[in-house]
Amino acid sequence: MSSAFALNSTNGRPPFTGSGEVFVAQQDVFSAEECQTLRQLMDLSPTESGNLSGFGTVRSIRACDISWLDDQPETSWIFERLARLLSSINQQSFGFRLDSFQEGAQLIRYDGSELGTYDWHADRGRAPATRTRKLSVSVQITPEAEYQGGRLELNGEGTVIEAPASLGTAIVFPSFVLHRVTPVTAGRRIALVAWLHGPAFS
Repeated sequence: MSSAFALNSTNGRPPFTGSGEVFVAQQDVFSAEECQTLRQLMDLSPTESGNLSGFGTVRSIRACDISWLDDQPETSWIFERLARLLSSINQQSFGFRLDSFQEGAQLIRYDGSELGTYDWHADRGRAPATRTRKLSVSVQITPEAEYQGGRLELNGEGTVIEAPASLGTAIVFPSFVLHRVTPVTAGRRIALVAWLHGPAFS
């Protein structure tokens, strides 16, 4: 595996570098075959419209379909892989105090037929389910050649940075960082996302 955009440890405080680089990109977290398995899992699983916490479905802001993954025997390999990844990156780059996954992961599908998108937002919110999110991960599980648009962009310090989108790459960032998925204009993009929770920043 190779990584980019590594940040310095901040002893549990939010990282600010002055450069706008507020994420870590780790390549080859999932193999091409594993990404295909995840895409097939999305196709076979029940889905629901992605909504906004506390506001329901607003397709002009968030146009996507999601499938929740719980930590079950058949999906434990996914959570174990993500847990090892996040633990390692947190230790090396963020230094947050973290507890565990306190909610399921999501497979998210953005379809070009409806300009699938998710406008600027932060994963950490005021709702009980989101207020303790501290570290987010988004894994690219669709080959770049299969869609157009759909770029993950992050804006931590006033500078918008486009994240790498190679197959199997994980983008890890603090859950308070603003980010968006630009509209998919052709094809469809599927991502795996999850969040580690922890106590409030001090």
